[in-house]
Amino acid sequence: MAKSKSAKKPAVKKAPKKKAPAKKKAPVSQAKKRELATNVDKEMKKPIGIPGDLRPAYDEYIANVSPETESISWELTVWIWEYLVTERPKNILDAGSGFSSALFRRYAADFPETMVYTLDTQDVFLQKTKEFLKGKGLNAENMFITLAQLHPTKKYDFVSHDYGRCDSGERAKYMPEMYDRVKKGGVLLLDDIHKTAYWEVVRKFLGDKKLKIKKLLTTKDKFGRYSGLVTKK
Repeated sequence: MAKSKSAKKPAVKKAPKKKAPAKKKAPVSQAKKRELATNVDKEMKKPIGIPGDLRPAYDEYIANVSPETESISWELTVWIWEYLVTERPKNILDAGSGFSSALFRRYAADFPETMVYTLDTQDVFLQKTKEFLKGKGLNAENMFITLAQLHPTKKYDFVSHDYGRCDSGERAKYMPEMYDRVKKGGVLLLDDIHKTAYWEVVRKFLGDKKLKIKKLLTTKDKFGRYSGLVTKK
């Protein structure tokens, strides 16, 4: 008698594996957020997005032209560059020559529709800045010693006010005119607002005009210096 074939057992379906619940991410600290926002490439010593020639130029400037304590900080340099390439101001008043002059003109080299005007109360220092700019192949035109040399009614998208000595009260004296030079919707950048006496003058000026200042704490450097930004309404 032929043996009957054994019946095949029905395949048992395996129950789908349950996915483990997603782990909740730990909250990111403010310090970590600032670090991520800056995107520092530590090996190359420059933040991502910053031109490769900018950091070497900065190091050369503070070594040979003006010490780091007197120059714009690297932290503020980074902030300004990121602001410029994001907002694209076309008319810039660089009040107080220095490495900022090289920074603004380096930006203008990439965006040639930009016009940069530089002021300094000291002609000797203005000439040093011109020499540095020429050595870097940057435009060294439109550099003046007095406000009177500027067009009297011209307004600017971006005004960086570092014109005159801060400790002597000279810089505070020029602040109203610098603010007047900003066009509606433009910005006024004020450095060294960590200094108590200068900050009190700034706060009173802004209060009288019912203006607010944004403290740029990411620009704080190892000397405790930082800047503030005022938008003209």
